[in-house]
Amino acid sequence: MYLSFLLVSILWSLVTVAYPSDWKHVIHERRQVKPEGWIRHSRMHLERILPMRIALKQSEIHNLDSHLMRISTPDSNDYGKHWSYEKIVDTFAPSQDTIREVHEWLLAAGIARGRIKKSRSPGWLHFNVTVEEAEILLRTEYHLYEHEVTGQGHVACDAYNVPRHVQSHIDFITPTIHFDTKIVPRFDHRTRERKRSGTGFGPWGKPWLPKASPVANPTLNNLQDCSNNVTPDCLRALYGIPTLPPTMRTNPGNSFGVVEYTPQSYMGSDLDKFFSNYSKNPVELYSSAPSVLECPSTPVQKRPTLLSVDGGNIHNTPNLNQNTESNLDLQYAMALVNPLNVTLYQVGDLVQTEYTSFNNFLDSIDGSYCSDNDSTDNVTSPTVDAIYPDPLPGGYAGPRNCGGHAATKVISTSYSYNEHDLSPAYETRQCNEYAKLGLLGTTFLYCSSDFGVAGSQGRCLDPSTSSYNDGLSGMFIPSFPSTCPYVLSIGATQIKPNASVTEPEIACATKIASGGGFSNVFPMPSYQSQALKSWFKNYPPPYEAGRFNNSQQMRGYPDVSANGAKYVVALLGGYNYHLYGTSASAPTFGAVITLINEARLNVGKGPVGFINPTLYAHPYLLNDITNGSNPGCGTAGFSSAPGWDPVTGLGTPNYPRMLQYFLTH
Repeated sequence: MYLSFLLVSILWSLVTVAYPSDWKHVIHERRQVKPEGWIRHSRMHLERILPMRIALKQSEIHNLDSHLMRISTPDSNDYGKHWSYEKIVDTFAPSQDTIREVHEWLLAAGIARGRIKKSRSPGWLHFNVTVEEAEILLRTEYHLYEHEVTGQGHVACDAYNVPRHVQSHIDFITPTIHFDTKIVPRFDHRTRERKRSGTGFGPWGKPWLPKASPVANPTLNNLQDCSNNVTPDCLRALYGIPTLPPTMRTNPGNSFGVVEYTPQSYMGSDLDKFFSNYSKNPVELYSSAPSVLECPSTPVQKRPTLLSVDGGNIHNTPNLNQNTESNLDLQYAMALVNPLNVTLYQVGDLVQTEYTSFNNFLDSIDGSYCSDNDSTDNVTSPTVDAIYPDPLPGGYAGPRNCGGHAATKVISTSYSYNEHDLSPAYETRQCNEYAKLGLLGTTFLYCSSDFGVAGSQGRCLDPSTSSYNDGLSGMFIPSFPSTCPYVLSIGATQIKPNASVTEPEIACATKIASGGGFSNVFPMPSYQSQALKSWFKNYPPPYEAGRFNNSQQMRGYPDVSANGAKYVVALLGGYNYHLYGTSASAPTFGAVITLINEARLNVGKGPVGFINPTLYAHPYLLNDITNGSNPGCGTAGFSSAPGWDPVTGLGTPNYPRMLQYFLTH
């Protein structure tokens, strides 16, 4: 071990001599605390291979916000003038200066030109290096980590350095400080005690088994029973959502996408049972399959249009843990927009379920973002995002999806990370991608999480160490990507117990609490400024900086909300269960936007695209929620209030008001 240290020190000194004398190195990224659940072991063997990826700084990225606001602000002359994909690629491609400076650095460090490859997108450089080369290049040390629960291995360093003159040309480099963190489906129906003691999706353990409550013979489509059993008809009554004629001619330019991450997978028989019970217009069509052509009057239930991303597929196996999220999302998304089609982006194979990330999905709909890091022999392991073709036995062997799928006009995702689990540079790069796709006219919706002001599993941060604790006290944990200012973050409401469907809703307080709070990474966007200033002035929270970022300068979330309690969902062969969570709220709100897009497209207008500035400028388009809170970390959390608040945002959708506005603007 001593010889390894000595060898690296000697090589560092030799490379320093080879560098120009004015090449001063600075820390580019540093991890502040030990990653939760990981045990650091020995230094990595110097001959092991690492797949190094450099995210190059993009041109014009400093003007990205102003470009997006110009086409998304209602009183702008450019409102609704969405960009072409080609214009986005050309505008934000890294400059030749950036490419040249980074190349010169790598060449001076001994990385041969033939080893350095550009991705098919212009934003990345990638090359394989030995651990020895990586440590010299980045002035760092790599260690092997092992997860204390799963035994999963990982390679990382605590910090890394780059030349000062190169730093402004690089967003981040992997593998370095980043740890692969499993994205979290936003539902958990356990008691608080089990949340603290069990394991969950996340870097600390295996997926939890959600406790779905069986429903005993629910009354079908009974609007008098919506406080006990939420069905599509209840949501239509709550928000004025229309029922479209089953034979209507749909606009081919409209599209609604739902993203699921393997091993989550819907069950076709469960969709059939749900639609037969709760879809006022049966979701059906005539199949073109030969067996059905013999009897053309035989209807079969619709399925979402499957777009497989990196080996994603449907496995029809009844499993509460693996069917719950996908069944919930698709049953309600499809029922609410019927007869419009729903696209399912199924992401990842069954092998790399611990690695598949939002970036893997984003790669598939924007080739200019894709790092194109195909795996090679002897590569140690994935870093933050899964590597495809999958180098692991039984994994997806096909090519990585880089821009192979079109982005739908609305995309709903019911998964999230703790903002604390990823580096600010990584989160910023991904957040900017949502903005770029917003320029295309796509609306991204993310659920805000189900643990109030706490992080996944109800955990919080120790203020002195910034490490996770048991959730009984400590600092609040924001949810990402909800804290990205370029997505629409969706919180959760519920019908008051025994109340009518026509009465005002309250913040969800049954089984889950609507996620909400303030980012520690992203500053307050301009469209939120007035709403947040008003809230801090009129309804100041009783917490100091030791609880949350109370600078009044950071992004607040959620933006809006929708019902998230007692959804009746068909599971395990068609049995009815209650499910709770912002994971139900996101596809519901997404369905509303999809129906508005349909109406706009039918009169020659474009999709609403990035909708946040419009909603904040015209909050009357939503039903304000003024009762409830989102407890966590041993506190009552924040409180709902008139106007925007960090519990339910601006409120729930009011389809008639929204439709009237968007048809005239």
